[in-house]
Amino acid sequence: MKKRGFIFILSLMTAFLLLLAGCGESSDAFTLRYEAGLGGYIEGRTVQTVQAGESGEEVTAVVLDGFVFVGWSDGVKTLKRRDGDISFDLTVEAQFARDTSALIAKYKITYDAGSGGHIEGSASQTVQEGESGEEVTATAEKDFEFVRWSDGVQTATRRETDLHHDVWVRAEFRSVPSKTKSVSAHYETTEGGYIEGNADQTIWVGGNGEPVKAIPQTGYEFLQWSDAVKTAWRQDRDVHVAVNVKAYFKPLVLTIRYETNGKGTIEGEDFQTIIYGESGTVVTAVPNEGYEFYAWSDGMECPTRQATSVHGSDTFVAEFRTIDQTVKAYTVRYEAGEGGYVAGALVQTVHRGESGSSVLARPNEGYVFAGWSDGVKTIARTEENVQKDITVKALFEKIEEPAVQKDSLVLWGEIRRFFTLQLPKKVL
Repeated sequence: MKKRGFIFILSLMTAFLLLLAGCGESSDAFTLRYEAGLGGYIEGRTVQTVQAGESGEEVTAVVLDGFVFVGWSDGVKTLKRRDGDISFDLTVEAQFARDTSALIAKYKITYDAGSGGHIEGSASQTVQEGESGEEVTATAEKDFEFVRWSDGVQTATRRETDLHHDVWVRAEFRSVPSKTKSVSAHYETTEGGYIEGNADQTIWVGGNGEPVKAIPQTGYEFLQWSDAVKTAWRQDRDVHVAVNVKAYFKPLVLTIRYETNGKGTIEGEDFQTIIYGESGTVVTAVPNEGYEFYAWSDGMECPTRQATSVHGSDTFVAEFRTIDQTVKAYTVRYEAGEGGYVAGALVQTVHRGESGSSVLARPNEGYVFAGWSDGVKTIARTEENVQKDITVKALFEKIEEPAVQKDSLVLWGEIRRFFTLQLPKKVL
């Protein structure tokens, strides 16, 4: 009985050990882990439990924008993977890197065609910095010919190289001139200018005329052509109808400004617009109380002035100075240039604010009076309201006598001699 009991217990223990052995075999499984580095993620089950010798599920490394897939950490290079015949735990990482090509600048090339032609090749291209584009050709249509590209390139075929900026160019074409029919071109002007170049031209239909230019005369400026062309220089191109245009000019309008140094005022129009060659209106520099007029900025010493025969814009400033109360009288001197003399008191002492005595500029025979050195044009003058020393000179000009030709003198001498010899003495 005891022997049977012992055998039964031994059998139970054996069965238990066999059961433990069977459980050990069923726990032979492995773990697969799939991870992603910066720049992407894993699509599929990232953690898998797989029995020994079996295969896991497929996973995919997905790349984010701005990155590129480098490979798995165990050297696998394909985005998708499925690991099989598993006999150990596996942990791998999908590795990514920044896409440096996205950091390289890209430029756009655009080729456009004007009337009369088209572009052969890729008219719109995108090229990375420093690289070259594709070759294109500007092809003319029937009865047209290629002229140039808008950037000055003369060859119809071109290719952009070593690019560092966007490019936009247009191919220009023109009609082929007819050699059987012509039109006229006539250029004229209004008053104030003239045409430089051939003003009357004959041009083949579709051809180009000769350049002309509207030149303003002195005192005028170019305005525009009658067909609204704003540039004085013009050349009519691709002409199909007669050209008849006129250049317009306008007189130059100049400005004269009168200002002060702040110690007085301008009596009269201090800002004047004057047509070239004409005269402005009279102005006078009037000092404030306690000041006296000294001179204009251009040296003129008379407070009253007028711009005459104006040929340029200008500004004149009236200078005033404090009255020196210690000075009670001033000296007025009159001098004469070559060709005349001054009649009257040449040196005068005049009290402040009073007037001097009159003098006359007298020209010698063969001379005429030209004016005083301070701009006064009258022969007679009297200094009034004297506020400073004054010295002026009378100027004279020599009269040019008409030249008598030598032949005329000889002829007159011959006539006198004839009458002396032929006429009776009583007549002579």
